[in-house]
Amino acid sequence: MDEKYHITEVEVKNDQVWFKTNQKRSALTSCSRLELMDQWLIDLNSKGSANLLSLVLGAFDSQLGLNIVGSGRCATGTELEIVEKITVAR
Repeated sequence: MDEKYHITEVEVKNDQVWFKTNQKRSALTSCSRLELMDQWLIDLNSKGSANLLSLVLGAFDSQLGLNIVGSGRCATGTELEIVEKITVAR
């Protein structure tokens, strides 16, 4: 499900990008917790991840809204859902 979000925090550490949004998503994944529903992860080793990172940083800088679709999977060793797709929203 696509929902419009605004990025409030971004952290790049090793091969992962963690970011937080202004609201929680409505669909809980089996690997995540309710209190983490406003946080997402991009795995920089995944195909297309540089494009996702570029969109996140651009939207963060300009405060544009994003439509974010999760993959339904969490990164290994985390309870954060991996991003599947991002589109810019106006």
